[in-house]
Amino acid sequence: MPSLRWADVDSANSAHWTVTWNVEQEGRRARLFLVHEGFESRRPAQPRARTIMDGGWRTHVMRALGHMMERI
Repeated sequence: MPSLRWADVDSANSAHWTVTWNVEQEGRRARLFLVHEGFESRRPAQPRARTIMDGGWRTHVMRALGHMMERI
C-alpha cells in the first residue's frame, strides 16, 4: 500500500508518523481507507499533536478529498 512518512522537526519529540492509504472497489463505487499511525500517548506532546492533526483531517483533508472526488 502507498504511504507517506514524516518526522517532527523538534528532535526532542522524536515523533515519526505514517499515513497509509488504499482504495477498494465496491460495486460501481470505491472506498478510500486512510490510516494515520505513529502517535505515542506516553510522550507529552503526542496527545496534543493528535488533537491538532485530527482537526486538520476533518476540516481540510476530508473536505478537499470530497471536492476532488466530485470532479472525477
